[in-house]
Amino acid sequence: MDYIAFCKNYYAVTNLPLNLVNDDGVLYSSLGDLLGIPAANPIGIYPSKYNPEFRAQDPDIVYGAVLVEATGYYIMLGPAFSFPPDDELIRRYMHECASPLSLREEIAEALCSIPPLSHMQFCRHLVLIHQCVNGKQITVSELMMQKSEYHFRLEEQHIEAITENLEQERLHKSYRLEQEVYAAIRQGSPESLKASLLSLDTGIYDGKLAQTPLRQTKNLFISTAAKATALGTIPGGMDSERAYQLMDLYIQECEKMQAIDTIQALQYTMLMDLCQKTGEYQVPHGISSEVNDCINFIRSRVNTAIRAWQKSAAISAFPTRPIFRIYSESIMIRHL
Repeated sequence: MDYIAFCKNYYAVTNLPLNLVNDDGVLYSSLGDLLGIPAANPIGIYPSKYNPEFRAQDPDIVYGAVLVEATGYYIMLGPAFSFPPDDELIRRYMHECASPLSLREEIAEALCSIPPLSHMQFCRHLVLIHQCVNGKQITVSELMMQKSEYHFRLEEQHIEAITENLEQERLHKSYRLEQEVYAAIRQGSPESLKASLLSLDTGIYDGKLAQTPLRQTKNLFISTAAKATALGTIPGGMDSERAYQLMDLYIQECEKMQAIDTIQALQYTMLMDLCQKTGEYQVPHGISSEVNDCINFIRSRVNTAIRAWQKSAAISAFPTRPIFRIYSESIMIRHL
């Protein structure tokens, strides 16, 4: 097989860069060919018991290596990113590759053209390349379970980071304080929520979820939105579909923003909005599970004609719960 031609065609189809390397160095590079510069291999080549495998120095800049068996060639997939690269990520990539500063604009344009990939999608590309060049199959699950040198290095870095945080007393938000926030949302109590948010805003360490401040803020927003929905709004009485749709809308709005202060303001607005809406959907204490089913059934069909409920398969699906029929029919009678 002409492996250089394979790399060129793969890049043309997927826009994911590939390097073809061996002990002599880089034989071909998609980005090097595109930019007209000599290509470097920032992650090196070394024997490994896994093929294919992940290789990276920076957790936000991911590579994969596929050994072309019996040839000594490695096809390196990457760099790949889980989110569009910002200025800080571009700077770190150029530092890894020892790229000249004069080419920063061209390199930034090339990196921004690479489609963001989830970890699962990146695994699928490695699996496909391995099958194409070696004629062997490996499942995505097997690939994701590998304990490669990369993962061992990550574990060492995590241990060092945890030790450093303990020594410098950078502690995460306490479980108790977070539970107070979500309990206030669950109860639909804006005043209690304000008091809990003030308790959290006392310099307690949020944890590091990304390499850049903007991505860090967005990741914290997404985490907060998910927990507020799962631990607050849904247990508080809002039907799950409406709650998750509301969460999705806020996350989509967050992803559009490029300023940290506006994201933080949106997070406060989101929490207060979820709390207020949960209060409006509050389920009375002490009701039976059957009545709760009725309430959720009605709430999820507020845009459906009442008469259409009589023919709904959902009502007939509860033959062993006569109270459901009685409650639903009483509601329908009021609207006829």
